[in-house]
Amino acid sequence: MGVDENCDGFDDYCLDGDHREGYSGEAGTRDVGICQGYLEECWDRGEGFQYYRTREEIRPEDEVLNDEIDQNCDGYDDQCIGGEERGSYSGLGVTRGIGICQDKIETCEDRGEGMLFYETRPERLPVDEVLEDGIDQNCDGHDELCVMGQVRDLLIRKIASNVGLSWTMPPEGEPSSYYQIYSGTSPDSLRRLTTVVAGSHSYWISGLAFIGTGSSFYYQVTSVCMDEESEPSNMGYVFRQSLTYYPDDSNRHWISLPYRTGYATLADLLEEINGISDITKEAGRLRAPALCDLVARYNAATQAYENVFWGGTAWLSEVDNYDTHEMEVPLVVAGEGIEINILTDFNLMLFGANDPDFTFDLTYHADGGNRNFISIPYDSSYVNLMDIVNDINDGPVPGTCEKITRWNPTSQLYESRTWFFDLYEWLRIPEEDVSVVPGEAFEIIINADTVFRPVVR
Repeated sequence: MGVDENCDGFDDYCLDGDHREGYSGEAGTRDVGICQGYLEECWDRGEGFQYYRTREEIRPEDEVLNDEIDQNCDGYDDQCIGGEERGSYSGLGVTRGIGICQDKIETCEDRGEGMLFYETRPERLPVDEVLEDGIDQNCDGHDELCVMGQVRDLLIRKIASNVGLSWTMPPEGEPSSYYQIYSGTSPDSLRRLTTVVAGSHSYWISGLAFIGTGSSFYYQVTSVCMDEESEPSNMGYVFRQSLTYYPDDSNRHWISLPYRTGYATLADLLEEINGISDITKEAGRLRAPALCDLVARYNAATQAYENVFWGGTAWLSEVDNYDTHEMEVPLVVAGEGIEINILTDFNLMLFGANDPDFTFDLTYHADGGNRNFISIPYDSSYVNLMDIVNDINDGPVPGTCEKITRWNPTSQLYESRTWFFDLYEWLRIPEEDVSVVPGEAFEIIINADTVFRPVVR
C-alpha cells in the first residue's frame, strides 16, 4: 500500500486535471474516419484521484459501402469491395453482347482514394457496318454482305406538270447504301443527277421547264453499296420529237413508243398530245384537236389499221361497237409502232422507259400480208435500216425478215430495203443509206415466225 501524503485517506494515482490517451488500433488509422484513441482523465470520485475513461477507443471496423462514413479508417468512404466488378450498357438491349457491342466494365480498386470503381473496359455501341469484313459492327448478329442489284423496271411518267421516276426494289434487296440517278441529253452523256435513300423508289422533277431546252432526257438508276455500284437500270425517257407540218402533204408520222409506258390506249396518247381529256366519254367526244387528229396502230393479227380520229365534229374509233356510252378504242401494245397525223408544227413529248426483257414474238400468217409495225428503243445501237434487218436475220443474208420500210416525214415517202430472192440481193430505195432516226417506227414484213430482241447501247 502506498503512502497517503495529503491525509485524505487514499493513495492518489494522479493529479487533479491530468489526462492520458492511448490507441491500440493499426498504425495510421488513429483519428481517421471513425477511429479515435481513448481518453482518461484524473478525477476524485470518492476514492482518491484516479484515471477514469471519458472517451472510448474506436478501432477500424468493416466498411459500410457508400454511406458517407469511413468505418475502416482509411480516409475514404469506400464505394465497393476490392476486386468487385460491375457492367453497364447504354445501347438497345437487343444489341448488348452482340457483335462488337459490349458493356462498360468497372472494377473496384484502391488507387489512393479508397475503394472506387474505375473503368477497366470501355463500352462499345453499334456503329455503321463495314460490309464483308467478318465483323458485326452494327450488332445485329451477322456481318452484312454488300447488297446491291440491278434495277430493271424503271418507268418515267408525266403527271400534271411533273415528271416522275419510279422503280421497284431489285431482287437482291435494298442496296446497302443508296440509289444513284443518272440523267443526260443522250444515252452516252449520262451524269450523276442525285441520290435516293434505300427504301425509297421514286424521284420527282417538279415542273417541265427543263423540256424547253429542246433536248430529250435519258435516265438510269443504279443501286450502290459503299464504293461498289450495280449495272445500270433499263433506260428511261423524256423523249422530244420535233414534228413539222407540211400544208400540201398528208403529214403522217410513224412513231416509236417506249416499251414501258403509261399510255394504255390510243386515246390516252391523243389526249396528252392535244392537252384534252375524256375523249372516249360523251363529255369529251366533241373536244376538237389542236395538234394531232389521228392515231393508228397496225393490228398484225388482222393485218388492218385500227384508228382513233377526229371526224370533223367528234372523235371516232374504228373498233367502237357503239353499244355503250363510252367509246371503245384500240389498246397500246408494247413493241408496236403507231402512226399519227398532225395539224401543225409541234414538239411531241413521250414519257416511258425501255424494257430490257422485251422480245418481239411475231407470228407468220400464211394467208396474210405479214406486215408488222415495230417500235425501236430510243437508245438503240442501230445506225441504218440494214442494222435492224441484220439483227433480225442474224446477218446480211435474209432470214425471216424480207423487207423493212421507213416513212420519211419530210418527203412523205417510203424508204425501204426489200430482198429479191431471184436476184439474191436487196433492193434499196433510195440507194443511199437510210438512217435510223430515234423515235421513228418501222414496218417489217416476215416470211416465218420471228423472235428478236432489239439491241440497245
